[in-house]
Amino acid sequence: MNPELTHWTGPLGLPRFDRIRDEDFAPAFDVCLKLAGDAVETIAANPEPPTFRNTVAALETAEDPLNRLCAVFFTLTGVDSSPARQALQRQIAPRLAAHGSKVSMDPRLFDRVEAIMQDRDGLPPEDRRLTELSLRGLRRAGAGLTGAARQRMAAIRERLAVLSTDFAQNVLTDERDFTLAVPDAGLAGLPDWLLRSMRAAARERGLPGQVVTLNRSLIVPFLQHAEDRALREVAWRAWTARGSGAGAGG
Repeated sequence: MNPELTHWTGPLGLPRFDRIRDEDFAPAFDVCLKLAGDAVETIAANPEPPTFRNTVAALETAEDPLNRLCAVFFTLTGVDSSPARQALQRQIAPRLAAHGSKVSMDPRLFDRVEAIMQDRDGLPPEDRRLTELSLRGLRRAGAGLTGAARQRMAAIRERLAVLSTDFAQNVLTDERDFTLAVPDAGLAGLPDWLLRSMRAAARERGLPGQVVTLNRSLIVPFLQHAEDRALREVAWRAWTARGSGAGAGG
């Protein structure tokens, strides 16, 4: 596994993206999901009585490698997506959801955190607050459910992971592909700085004149300042339809 994915060596402790390749991610997710699962299992199966240190505090760091890997991967898919990264994102989303469900619905973890909560008066305020948040998170994730309700919650979480991934990728596609050509007659009300940005966007795409894209820095001020009602309507419909899967404005 590429160590840069989990042990960042760049300036200010940030990742060195120049040392990371797309093909590094799939094996890294295999390794980090295994590490996270093993770390959480160690906490859940601990034969010692539950304490803040061996349960709540341990859970806070149990998934550090996986969290760092996700931070790198989802940063890239959010700002510099590609077909390969999108394909991997669709593959990994249900796996991450399944892992999250397995952890948050583990009755052993729930029992341990609940036991610590029952004895919370002996904890420092910071530890008590973290224990409260941990128990609340487990409850909301379905840790107290059993049988069919438990299975239903896990299925919902996996389905939401797939749908949210699809939506995010649809948004990126719409923001990348949509352009609205604005004729000179439709420039009334637009400030000079916005006109310069619209013309720069047109040049980047090899188009004449000026265009509006679904980049927030263009579309929002265009909707605020443009006096042409018909153009504003087209832009607004595209803006509100992004991510629908029907194409911006579709």
